[in-house]
Parts: sequence; structure tokens; C-alpha cells
Amino acid sequence: VKLKSALAFVWRYSLADGIYNPGGLIIVKDAGYNNHRFVGTQVQQTVAWSLNRYVSLRGIYGHFFAGSYLRNSKPERLDTDFFTALLSFIF
Repeated sequence: VKLKSALAFVWRYSLADGIYNPGGLIIVKDAGYNNHRFVGTQVQQTVAWSLNRYVSLRGIYGHFFAGSYLRNSKPERLDTDFFTALLSFIF
């Protein structure tokens, strides 16, 4: 069993930038009135377990603390939690 922790600080590149989904579509863009750059802080905990040489299980929990950019966007975005479970077969 392996345990891994991660911490990330997220900032906007420029005041004209926004936040995009994985497909590249913008989901938050407040250019013109939101002059904050700090998007937020993410903490993440991962637990990985190799059952044998072919099968492994991994669980990931993360919490994102909304920063000044998200808290001052319209509508206001708040903190969020996420959990992922992965089962891998290697052959």
C-alpha cells in the first residue's frame, strides 16, 4: 500500500483569462470586472494498493478551496470535494 499527498496553488495566467473544461470550452470568464488572479488551492490524497502483479486499486480524494477569483465571480463558486476510485488490470 502506498500513500501520496499533493498540494497545488492555481492562478490565472492573465486578467483576461478564464477557467476551461477538459474539452477547451470556457466555464468561468469574468474579464472586465473580476481583477483577482488566485483561483484556489487543491489538496489531494491518494492511496494505491497492488493486489498482485496484474491488479491494482487506487482511491483519490481531493478538496479544492476556492480562491478570490472564484469567490468574486458571478455566480460565486465555492469549495468542492471529489473522489475517484480506479481498478486497473495489466496483462
